Amino acid sequence: MEGLTIETIADEELRALALRYRTTQDATVDWKGTGESFLDVVMRANSLLEKLNMQYQHKDVMVIAFAHGMLINALRTVVGDKALLEENGRINFKKHEVNNAEAYWLGRSRQLAEKLFGSRPHPRIN
Repeated sequence: MEGLTIETIADEELRALALRYRTTQDATVDWKGTGESFLDVVMRANSLLEKLNMQYQHKDVMVIAFAHGMLINALRTVVGDKALLEENGRINFKKHEVNNAEAYWLGRSRQLAEKLFGSRPHPRIN
């Protein structure tokens, strides 16, 4: 449903689920078995980071990954991106969303790039 407007979703039940997801941030919406809930994506993102951390622990390496915006936002949730926090401390996973094909520096990757390459990465990349 990512990338579709409510009006373009033909199935009435899926349209209602998309509206619920977008207005209430219900991370458990299961999309009638046609996709993953945001909670499912967060769990997958966490597993990915655990594998990468084990593989590259104690090494200065930069992993460059290409993913859809929802996975990037799930990764941001897993690492505790402060830009997603509301004043009350709750995570707002749709706050400051990263769109599909939008570059995003996760965690301390920007600082690591500066250390490895000796210069500031392109300023347009978040």
